[in-house]
Amino acid sequence: MMKGNMSEDILIKYLLEEANAVEKTETEAWVNADLKNAKKLADLRIILETSRKLAVSSPLNEEQAWSNFKVRKEKQTQDPVLLRPVQARYSWVKIAAAVLLVSAAGWMYSYLYHPGQDELNTLTLTSTDKFITDTLPDGSIVHLNKNSSITYAKNFSKHRNINLKGEAFFEVKHGIKSAFTVSVNDVIVKDIGTAFNVKANLGKTEVIVEQGIVEVSKAAKTIRLNENEMVNIKNGNEEMIVEKSPDHLYNYYRSKIFTANNTSLDRLVKVLNEAYGADIRIDNKTLSQIPITLTIRWDSPLADILEIIQETTPEIRIEKTGSIIHLR
Repeated sequence: MMKGNMSEDILIKYLLEEANAVEKTETEAWVNADLKNAKKLADLRIILETSRKLAVSSPLNEEQAWSNFKVRKEKQTQDPVLLRPVQARYSWVKIAAAVLLVSAAGWMYSYLYHPGQDELNTLTLTSTDKFITDTLPDGSIVHLNKNSSITYAKNFSKHRNINLKGEAFFEVKHGIKSAFTVSVNDVIVKDIGTAFNVKANLGKTEVIVEQGIVEVSKAAKTIRLNENEMVNIKNGNEEMIVEKSPDHLYNYYRSKIFTANNTSLDRLVKVLNEAYGADIRIDNKTLSQIPITLTIRWDSPLADILEIIQETTPEIRIEKTGSIIHLR
């Protein structure tokens, strides 16, 4: 049964890859159930990552740090999402206790778990059956694919953390001190000067970098993607393999153009089905890898695209049965 409130002990174990199979499954289901849950895990990850960098500079020993941390925590207003003290057997206690006494980390804790009233307020941008392009408060531009949404704090220019459902392309505004991160499923994408596409669909998360670099994190693992690289991460699987992005078809909802350049037919069909809500099927599997080259506006009728495919590739025969389009 899905828990309404997940133990922070288990969340920390998950992030440090110390969770058992049951805890891991339970955590991933909890994260996928609600954007607020995903944000909580993302915030906790930020604290831990920061602690690793700062803990070594703390002049306090573990006992002093933990004692002061408890005093600091007792002064805060009671909040149901506060991190609870945990048993000292976990390695992260030493890390978190030391760093939370550093002024920067102390501020981070105060913000993440006791924000001001204005920072508690969030904004949501949602698309339904149309693509949306909008400018975020920091000047970054987001392109939302159909049936997608993002949620972020009103105080976004200072705390640039986005929770995503569906698919979006981000053109990030730089020259701002705060990091730009996107949380989707249980994956964190951190911008390092770039434009990138993030998509959550059919039990996996896909990240494609068009320009610059991003860091992609899941649990305690982090990889770096460069320009024209991508990664597909399955829910419940921590494996992250970097690949070359095969084409720019992912970009159709932003560029407003379908561009296929020696693109395999099965790849093109997959994107067309998604973009048009169509049911195109390749009945003759020997056609799957036939290279297709075309450039056409995304708002062109699907019939026009199919006609171009048939004209340029005579071996393909197109038939329609009800709502199903057969390629034979």
